[in-house]
Amino acid sequence: MKSIKLALLGFVSRKKLTLIILIQLTAVLCVLNILIASLNNRRMLLEPYEGIADQKGFYFNDALGEFENSDDLTSMLSSSARVFSIRQASAFLDSQEPFKLLVLPDEFYDSLRMPLADKSSETSPGAVIFRGHGNYKAGDAVPFTCYRIHNKFTVLGVLTDTSYVPDLTSFNYEDDIGLFYEQVSTDTTDTVYALMSERDYVRLGYDPSCCARQAGMIIYYPDAADSSDLEQDKALLDQIGMTRELEDIYSLSVKNLKETEKKYLPLALIVFFVVIVGVVFGMGIRTSGQLKNYAVYYIYGANRYDVFKINLLTDFVLILCSAILSALILFIFDALGASAGFGLVFRLNNISASLLLIAAVLVMSAILPIGLIRRTRPAELLKEE
Repeated sequence: MKSIKLALLGFVSRKKLTLIILIQLTAVLCVLNILIASLNNRRMLLEPYEGIADQKGFYFNDALGEFENSDDLTSMLSSSARVFSIRQASAFLDSQEPFKLLVLPDEFYDSLRMPLADKSSETSPGAVIFRGHGNYKAGDAVPFTCYRIHNKFTVLGVLTDTSYVPDLTSFNYEDDIGLFYEQVSTDTTDTVYALMSERDYVRLGYDPSCCARQAGMIIYYPDAADSSDLEQDKALLDQIGMTRELEDIYSLSVKNLKETEKKYLPLALIVFFVVIVGVVFGMGIRTSGQLKNYAVYYIYGANRYDVFKINLLTDFVLILCSAILSALILFIFDALGASAGFGLVFRLNNISASLLLIAAVLVMSAILPIGLIRRTRPAELLKEE
């Protein structure tokens, strides 16, 4: 307990230098988390399609509407082909707002990790929504009509203002995984989007197969397929619509992600080097300024281990305050919706990276003062006083 009191006393001494180190470390933690959050955005879009878009196959766009549902198409393809599609129900809100109800395969729905502005613990049949210009909150019961049947669904979560909604309606030859999403914000649309799993759609009393599928479909081959089957299927698809190989889309997505990581890596290394050097140097100066106090501790019976422990606790308090302050700044940043506006996604890897940086700073700040403390001669220091 006495060591903790002395550590806190050391923390409040030399206020200017302590404040400088506190600001520096807080700023670095914020920058580090923003860099990681920007990378998480690209990973977030890619992850739900893993196991689908990373297989051999094609993205097919049936712009002419030749097929009422994916089963009609599957029957024409080779036996190893699988079809992933997104269904859109014919539904209307009682509030008369523009509305899109997207019914997603259960496994795909469960793998979505979109950032939410609001979340409910309700277990009743429901949907995650983008509320457009509406005032919906998590837990609300939303009245709607689907295929002439009046019903209600629970708002399980509310997407942030700028978000990505799974969408297979567009087609081009340039985009990466973003081709399978629609970016939505209140600046561009007033439509309310509802993302619902097939199981919840069934729980509400509807049949997913009755929903119209979107124009785009992902045709993939999870099992080994003969190249002749792929060529035959592609020839058929090219006759009735537009196709693009999944390998092209997925490899471009991975390439863009790696390029983004490479772009940020030098900056991250520079930031890491600057903080290690700056913070450790600053803490070394603080330790030097505390040596006369440590000399007094020696005279009153403390040994070098006790002094080292006091110094380490002082550094720990400083680092802990920086961590709390940076977390508070990022929380406010996220709560105000700024993170969504910049496309930032905070996940568990932000916490692990922050802990790694904090541990590195704590270790380095502990190593440097060891030599200073070991060379301390209490009598000489007090004579200088």
